[in-house]
Amino acid sequence: MLTYKSDFQGYSCKFSPFSNNIIASCFNQYYGVIGNGKLSLLSFTNKDINLIKEYKTNSGIFDITFSESHKNYILSCQGDGTIKLWDFLNNNNLPLFSIKQHESEIWNINWSHLITNLILSCGSDKNLKLTDVTNGKILNCFSHNNLIYSCIFHPTLSNVISSTSKDKTCKIIDFKSNKVIKIFKYNFEILTCDFNKYDNLIGLGYSNGLIQIFDLRKSDYEILTLNGHNLCVKKIIFSPFDSKTLISVSYDMNVNLYNISYSIPIKIFKHHKEFVYGCDFSLFNKNLVSSTSWDNTLCLFNLN
Repeated sequence: MLTYKSDFQGYSCKFSPFSNNIIASCFNQYYGVIGNGKLSLLSFTNKDINLIKEYKTNSGIFDITFSESHKNYILSCQGDGTIKLWDFLNNNNLPLFSIKQHESEIWNINWSHLITNLILSCGSDKNLKLTDVTNGKILNCFSHNNLIYSCIFHPTLSNVISSTSKDKTCKIIDFKSNKVIKIFKYNFEILTCDFNKYDNLIGLGYSNGLIQIFDLRKSDYEILTLNGHNLCVKKIIFSPFDSKTLISVSYDMNVNLYNISYSIPIKIFKHHKEFVYGCDFSLFNKNLVSSTSWDNTLCLFNLN
């Protein structure tokens, strides 16, 4: 296992979609409650992780997403409601732009790989916003009845997005027709979601520690409940290589690996000492994953 240590607490980590040895992570001072944020670009080998470049912001950075069309671009979303675009070849340590898209904290940001000028963001202002990243224009806005924790584009349907909220709902939205095409409701807050890359499935992670898998073509009832976490599930992500594989991270400080044919994890990784907030799959190595935590670390490890 490779570990990178920061003096701030980890919130999100993303592998580059263009380079097989590049990963970015965002870290926040004072656990993101107050203080600055850091965006760190890192390179890695089989032996170590090295810092390439780092940007510090005046407000916390809660999520990041690489560009799907330009290998040196990455977006960060901030506690002050701004979205910043960074070019890692730019030497002046300033963002290419900073746009105020939300009234308060932005918790999640996602860049479409199908329509590469579109980004999706959501936050404490209860809004889910679709933005043209080339000009900063908001193309569409959807809302929940409470703050929105996560949002994501569908991997194969360019007009479909999903969002999860403190209001205990997950919405599946067709943004071209401006319609909510499906709503999942639960008795606990829904903190995270991810679409399966191969099957017409969505996974939802809850504040009670459960994960449920739904078939979008069928009823509103789950096809499988995944146990294994004792506290809030902060993030889930399906493998880009295998339709059955899913990882999740939680406030219980664990990273769980699931084969979704079974209801319990096939492996539990216990290398973190604090809440685990972020995780990601490499797009180049099917067994390589990352996790980042409030214990100030970013970890890279092999699922085997």
